[in-house]
Amino acid sequence: MRRLQFIGRKRQVQNPQRQQPLVYSSGHLLGLPSELLVLVVGKLDTHSMITLSLTCTTLNDLIRKEFLFKEVRLDSRSNIERFNRLLRKSGNRIIPIITRLVLTSPALRMDSMDVSMGTIGVNYGSRNNAIERDYVDCLMDMSFLPNLQELIILDIPPRFEFPSWTALCKRLEAKDRKWYGSAREIVPKFSVKRLDLSSASGWSIPLRSNLLWTFGQFIELRLSNMIIDSQSLQSTKYLYDANSEDFVRDDAIKDNYASACQVLVLSGCSVQPGALKRLPKYFCQVKRLELYGIKNLSDLTVVTSFHSADTILLDFGSRVFQNFLHKYSGSFDGFFALLCNFPWLKKLELINVDFLNMANVPREPTNSLDFSSYKVCLFWFFTRLSQLSELSIVLTSNNSNLIRDAEDRDWRQLLNPFNGEACKVSVYTSKGMLLHKKI
Repeated sequence: MRRLQFIGRKRQVQNPQRQQPLVYSSGHLLGLPSELLVLVVGKLDTHSMITLSLTCTTLNDLIRKEFLFKEVRLDSRSNIERFNRLLRKSGNRIIPIITRLVLTSPALRMDSMDVSMGTIGVNYGSRNNAIERDYVDCLMDMSFLPNLQELIILDIPPRFEFPSWTALCKRLEAKDRKWYGSAREIVPKFSVKRLDLSSASGWSIPLRSNLLWTFGQFIELRLSNMIIDSQSLQSTKYLYDANSEDFVRDDAIKDNYASACQVLVLSGCSVQPGALKRLPKYFCQVKRLELYGIKNLSDLTVVTSFHSADTILLDFGSRVFQNFLHKYSGSFDGFFALLCNFPWLKKLELINVDFLNMANVPREPTNSLDFSSYKVCLFWFFTRLSQLSELSIVLTSNNSNLIRDAEDRDWRQLLNPFNGEACKVSVYTSKGMLLHKKI
């Protein structure tokens, strides 16, 4: 009997041609380089930007990544609720994009919440109103933002504080939007690169540890309109310690802890003498110190306590520097003589300078006690600054217009005290244009 075999022929299917990417002409919007396209789209308002994102996939991806979700502002209860729902609905597409989060007017009495934390998740009671629960939800969702670089909290009211349990949020790792692991076994990571805290309008709230412990370690800290006194950072528990790479567990350890912060910015802050011991000790790794809106001399002297800061920025538009040359001999000569002789200070940046012009050329004094005129005071001031390694001066807009057309000969006369010194001097306009550079 003949054995029958059914041999099936392979079905030959032609491979469909791969779609070639569309090539646009240089005159087409999508034909522009990505850098120029971002600049063009950035000129649109929010409504026009959303409308443009509906036209094609390319623009939708660009606008969503570079504009719509790169910065999220939450200034009301409804916005917080929408943000939480959006993360739960389409978090995988949005979470990696968010790099900047702005929160406004945090709720009060968060410490009264009934909170219990376990190895699975976080549960909290419903004794408080909805806006407080929404704000706590927002705090929890921040732990799921792996690329969050900047967190700004505006209009912090008096008596506000983050509850102690929120300090543990950053010790948990998130995976698929589920909490797992033990809080004792997981080492905390960088929470945010930049943390910005600002008091409510018309208030100057005191800086306390409970405003910082929620966010773990950060590289840059900006404080606006706050009071830094002897009780600031007095309680060390739950603060992040860069030496042990963990949170401080024992409140009795007060001399060995340090922050990982490298840039400290104080804007309109009042620094009391009692804070000059504890503040520099905790921020002992600060490399750059910036002071804006300086109110009085005691707030200015805080720069002498940060021995690790090799770059200092001073805002000469502050109230303390009004009529600077008129008050120089009695108020500022001793300060700058001390500041410029610090061995750790490498660069000093002065912004909003309004007394530099060609009509006010420095004049050498007749003796060491001669402060008879503005020109002599300017000579003494520049003589102190010439001891630095590097000096940067940013003029005001009015001062920039008066000195814009100066020639090299005029600059040599104006910066005469720096001639023959090793100090590098750079002078900029208010818009950042270089006017003169002395090497």
